[in-house]
Amino acid sequence: MDNLQLIIGVSNQPNANIFLCDQCFDQDLDLKGVNYMTISQIIEKAETEFQFKWPPLKDQSLIRMLQLKSQNIISTDKILDQINTFFTHFKDEIIKKIDFNQKIMINHVQDLPFNKEQIMKKYQQISQILSLRNLLLENQKESFDKHQQKCKDFIYSFETKKESNTKQIEELLKQSDQIEQIIDFDYLNALKQQVLDFVDEIKLNENKDFLGQSKSIQNQISDNQQSINNNNNAEKLMQLISNKSNYCNEAFLESARKELTKLNQLLSKIQFDNIFKENKQPIQFSQINDEKLQSINEYVDNLIKLETDQSYQQQIQQSENLTRIINILNNKLNFINENFKKQFVNYLVETQVFQKQINFSQLHSDIQKLECLKKLNSDQIIVICEIIQKQQFDENDLDRYSQQFPLFQLLKCKKKDILNEILFEKSELNDGKQRIQIKQNNYKQFEIYIDQSNYSGTCKDTSTNCVSQMILQPQKKYIFRIQLQNVSSTPYFLFGLMQNQQKNNLQGYSQNLGCYFQFKDEKIQYLDDYGISKFIKGNEFCMSKNDMIELRVWQDGKLLQILDYPNKNYKIELRDNMKDKFTELKDLSLYFWLCNNLDKYILREAFIVDEFED
Repeated sequence: MDNLQLIIGVSNQPNANIFLCDQCFDQDLDLKGVNYMTISQIIEKAETEFQFKWPPLKDQSLIRMLQLKSQNIISTDKILDQINTFFTHFKDEIIKKIDFNQKIMINHVQDLPFNKEQIMKKYQQISQILSLRNLLLENQKESFDKHQQKCKDFIYSFETKKESNTKQIEELLKQSDQIEQIIDFDYLNALKQQVLDFVDEIKLNENKDFLGQSKSIQNQISDNQQSINNNNNAEKLMQLISNKSNYCNEAFLESARKELTKLNQLLSKIQFDNIFKENKQPIQFSQINDEKLQSINEYVDNLIKLETDQSYQQQIQQSENLTRIINILNNKLNFINENFKKQFVNYLVETQVFQKQINFSQLHSDIQKLECLKKLNSDQIIVICEIIQKQQFDENDLDRYSQQFPLFQLLKCKKKDILNEILFEKSELNDGKQRIQIKQNNYKQFEIYIDQSNYSGTCKDTSTNCVSQMILQPQKKYIFRIQLQNVSSTPYFLFGLMQNQQKNNLQGYSQNLGCYFQFKDEKIQYLDDYGISKFIKGNEFCMSKNDMIELRVWQDGKLLQILDYPNKNYKIELRDNMKDKFTELKDLSLYFWLCNNLDKYILREAFIVDEFED
C-alpha cells in the first residue's frame, strides 16, 4: 500500500469500495472526480489548506468561498493601526468622548471571535479532516479490507450529516462576512466630517446672542445624537425595498442595508414622518406564504395580459373550467340576469389564476340529472315553478300542465286532492267545543285530538264527535288516509261516517257506519263491529302503527271500506244489511270519535278518484 498512489472516494453507499489506485481511477471513465480525493493530499495538507471536496456538502463551492473569505480578512493588527490612526486625528477635536469610544472599539476588535487561523480551526472541527488524516495514517499496518472498512464507516457517517455540515459551513461563511463589516471606516469618516462641520457652525455663530446660540447648539446636539444613535431612516427605506413582492435576493438586500446605513445622516434630510398616502399602508405580503404570493403575482400578470391581448381573453373564456361554469350560468333553471352573468364571467376571467385549487371534474353530483334538466324548454320550466308554488290545482291547471308534461294526464284521470277543501268542526256533545283540538301541520294535514289539561267541566273522559263540514256527494268516490297516534295506555279509535246534522245530538258510532280499532303490542288491530265488519281480504286486521288506514266511500255504489295503507293486505267493508240504509242517508260526513286524552287522529291525505285501485 505504501508504493501506491491511492485515491479515496466519498460515497453514501455503505457497501461501495472507497479506495482506488490512481491508475484504476484514470482508466475508469464512469468515475466522477468530484467524489474522490488523493490520500496524500489529505495527509500532507489537512492542517494548512481547505479541502474543496471535504466534507460532503450540498454545494461544495461553499468550501472555496470560505477559503477566499479567509484570505481576504484583514488582520487584527492592521485594523488596530487604522483605528489608532483615525483616533489620533479625531481625539484633538472631541477629547473625552472620542477616547472612550476609541477604547471600546479597540477592545471589540481584540475580542473578535474569528481570524484566519480560527476559521481554519473551525473548519477542521466541522469537517474532522484531521481525524480522517489520522485514520488514514494509523491503520496502514492493518489489512486492506479492515482499513478500508474503517474509512468507509467514517465517510458514511459524514454522508448522513451532510445537512448539518452544510448549515455549519454556511454559518461559518456568514460569520466570516460579518468580520469584514465590523469596522466601517467610510461611516466613521462621514461622522468625523459632520462633527467638524458642527464646529465650523459654532464659529460662524460666535457673534450671536449667547443664550440663543446655546439653545441652537443644544438642539443640534440633540438632533445629531438621534441621527447617530439609530438607523431608523435607513431601516424605513429597507422596509420598502425588502417588500416581499419585490423578490429581492438576500445578497442585494444586505448590500443595500450596508450602503444606506452609511448614508443615514444624509437621509435625515428626508421627511419620513408621512411616507404613505392618507389611510393607506403597504400591503403586508410578508404575512402570506410564498405559494399565495406567487398566485397574486400571476394574477397581476393575468390582468396585464387581459389589457393588452384580446386573444388571451378569448383563450381563457374557452378554457375547460370556465366553460363548465358558464354552462351552469346559462342553465335556464337558474334565472340569472344577463348583466350579472356578464359581470361574473369577467370576474372569473380576471381571477382564473386562483381557480387552480378547485377540482372542476367533480362539479356535479349527478351529471345525468343535470343533462335531463337542461333539456327543459321555457314553458316547461314555468310549469315546474307553478307546481312548486301551488298547494292545489284545478282542472284548468292540469289541462295546461299536461300539454308540457303528458304525465299529468294520468294525474288528471286518477285523483283530485281535496285535503285543502276540508274543514272540521267540534261537536257540542259532552263539551266537545271546550275539549277538542283541531290543528294543521306544515303539510296542511289535520291533527285532531282531545286535550283536557285545562278543562274543569263535568264531561271529562266522556266521548264526543269531531265532524267534517264537507258533505259527501253520493256519486263521487272518496279516499281518506288516516294515521293514528296513541298517548294513553288503553288507546281506542273509532271513525267512519255520520249525518252532519246529527253531530251535536248523537254519538257518531250509533249510525253504524264506522270501524273500531285498538293499539296492542305496537300494532293497530280491528276490535269490534260498528258497521264496517265484513272481511273480504284477510282473516284479521293487524297493521304497523306507522302505516295509515284508508277509508273508501262511494255511496251510490254501496261501498264503504277500510284498508291498511300502503300494503293493502286487509280489506273490511260495510256489512250487507247496512248497505241499503247507507245509500238512503243524506248529508253524510267524515267523523272521528274522541275519548282518550291526547290520542290523535291525523288526516294525511284526501282525494276524489275516478276508480279505486286494489
